Amino acid sequence: FPKLTPSEILQDLQNEHVESAISINPNSLSIIRILRQVLPITHPRRSLNEVAFDAGIPLPYVMNAAFWLIKSKLCVAAMPVLRRNRYICVENVIPKIQSLQLAFWQEFGLKCRHHKFLWGNSSPPHIFVVISALTTTCSTQEGKKLVSSDPPTLGDAIASSGTGNEEIVYSMAQWLVARRIIVEMN
Repeated sequence: FPKLTPSEILQDLQNEHVESAISINPNSLSIIRILRQVLPITHPRRSLNEVAFDAGIPLPYVMNAAFWLIKSKLCVAAMPVLRRNRYICVENVIPKIQSLQLAFWQEFGLKCRHHKFLWGNSSPPHIFVVISALTTTCSTQEGKKLVSSDPPTLGDAIASSGTGNEEIVYSMAQWLVARRIIVEMN
């Protein structure tokens, strides 16, 4: 939702004038009714399938309402950032990371000042450290550090960050995905 939050859209949809303005198209009216049920439980961490299940509405109806939101330019299509997802870096990412170092620090610097991370020695961790933690699995065997070709899940990366860091690490992952620095591994 780039311009309005789901609750702001819901507030606009609660207005009775909306129904009279779009009553010409009964299909839009049913979409509005579905959105009134779905928007309160919509969250970036949840897939449409999860939202449909929790709202008790068949998935095709929820997908139709989501398409209506996209078509109306109230939201954009995006893959949900889920704990089970694995992420990799896009090609030629180093120059892009270098150009976003300051923006990353400005976004997370103050938010992280009271967090203790197990990655690196600083708080907030450097953008390269965060990307490495989200895309690289390291283990120790017989005193040797081994790197796996299989990246960790976001949940594993969150767990490895330290206690109490779930929300901030999740926000960092969302930030990196939104800027196409990391993408979900297929």
